[in-house]
Amino acid sequence: MNYYERHLGDYARDTAHLSMMEHGAYNLLLDRYYATEQGIPADQVHRLARARTREERAAVDAVLQEFFTLQEGVWTHKRAEAELVKAQARIQAAQENGRRGGRPKQNQEKPSGLLLGSVLETQIKAHQSPDTKHQSVKQNPLPPAGVGASDKVHEFPPGFDRFWQAYPRKTAKPQAAKAFARLRPDEPLLQRMLAALDLQRQSPQWQRDGGQFVPHPSTWINGRRWEDELSFAEPMDAFAGAL
Repeated sequence: MNYYERHLGDYARDTAHLSMMEHGAYNLLLDRYYATEQGIPADQVHRLARARTREERAAVDAVLQEFFTLQEGVWTHKRAEAELVKAQARIQAAQENGRRGGRPKQNQEKPSGLLLGSVLETQIKAHQSPDTKHQSVKQNPLPPAGVGASDKVHEFPPGFDRFWQAYPRKTAKPQAAKAFARLRPDEPLLQRMLAALDLQRQSPQWQRDGGQFVPHPSTWINGRRWEDELSFAEPMDAFAGAL
């Protein structure tokens, strides 16, 4: 994504103790995170943050330890992951609006009586607080009784709920949703993924030690693990026949 909202108050509150070098490292890592829409590989993090000296690498390490989480060799950021999931939901809604013919046309005159794009109207928007900047005048009546959350715009990509219900390891759901959204499987591919999960859940590798070796769902999607060739042969006991 080429744009993300930067909440200055939140950032200032959480990073007031950082040094100038640590601020630079944190912003470089965040920009890279949003630009690629994925976590930062641990074996490349210093190069991606342009850290060459010992002090620069120490600044990067300090930021990573405080604001990121290392998962399977990738540094992830909780707030960035949540923002990426919300962005995917907005993209899905925009695509749905496009299929329906676009957004309904709005009057050129706003309720305040100011024409869109006028100098005064622009100045008023510039002085709005962050809490009201994205609010709009509600024109539709409240939904009738009985309309629940299932009638609202889905928070996750279409088909993801079916995948998540079938996957045995419920870990890092935002990362899994992001990986699923990038894949955008059609119905035949989704059916193939679900069928592969049915088989892999029964494999000795996934059942060993209470499912300890089941990969994270995002890793399973990114690695196209539904294409794995399974072997259900039990490992040979090294002491078989010794007695």
